[in-house]
Amino acid sequence: VLREHLDVDLLAPAAAAETVGRVLGDHGYAPAPQPPLYPGERPATIDYRRVDGGWHIDVAYDPLRLFWLPADDGTALFDGWWARRQHVAVGGCELPTLGPADQFAHLARHLQFHDYFRVNSFLDLLLLLRDHGSGIDWEAVGGEARGLGIGGGLYRTLELARGAYDLEAPPEAWRALRPRAAVRLLHRRIWEDALPAVQLRPAVAGRPIVPRFLSLRGPGSLSGAALHMLDRRRWRTLRYLAHRVAPPIAWLRATYGEEPTPASSFAVLLRRHWQAMRRLRGEIRARDDPASALPAG
Repeated sequence: VLREHLDVDLLAPAAAAETVGRVLGDHGYAPAPQPPLYPGERPATIDYRRVDGGWHIDVAYDPLRLFWLPADDGTALFDGWWARRQHVAVGGCELPTLGPADQFAHLARHLQFHDYFRVNSFLDLLLLLRDHGSGIDWEAVGGEARGLGIGGGLYRTLELARGAYDLEAPPEAWRALRPRAAVRLLHRRIWEDALPAVQLRPAVAGRPIVPRFLSLRGPGSLSGAALHMLDRRRWRTLRYLAHRVAPPIAWLRATYGEEPTPASSFAVLLRRHWQAMRRLRGEIRARDDPASALPAG
């Protein structure tokens, strides 16, 4: 599925992150502001832009937004995507892209991560299911989704697409992706049936920096916490959130370039960290949600 867009999305294995950054840097690209990686965290996506403008490049290392990649840094996942790839003709060139089953998982997860505001992604999903839905191995999609803990989100995407755009996925998709009742309920409480207008996005969307569905300042925070507690990675998530609030002093010193001196006490570095995160939130919101900067009316 191809459509006009303002950036180029690339998918690369996490192990190649340094090489990708070096190659793009040689072509005049620099990474946009992004939060620092905490202990054990993996990069999800890095947005590269040129000083002189033009198209920017989004490099995805975790397109399913798992936050916690497997022990092999997602190498097996990437190998599977590569084995199932298809080729499309763009400007006379044959380029590899995700196969239909993997495109579905990526689109559904991407829509959820962006709080279902992106109509263009819904359109992509509609076209994909129209042209390839009957040929997708839904049992395989459902099995992998359950193993990764994202089946509930894929199912909720189908529900919202059906309610808003009268999309009807194959019966096999509904059966293969259907999660347990508690997971369905929590997803419905976080993402209601009535999709909000884009003008309301800054007020009702999840917040950047803090993992999606769990921001205490965002909607459905209690339901989001309950959803995470049902996941088998719950303790890792709790440790991660604790590090978001109060990172270890060794990490603070390494991140903010401080030598271990009396002036670099934990309290001083922690305050500097919170100030940096506040600035970064503003930069990310201004970049990703320009409507939030528009005057009312």
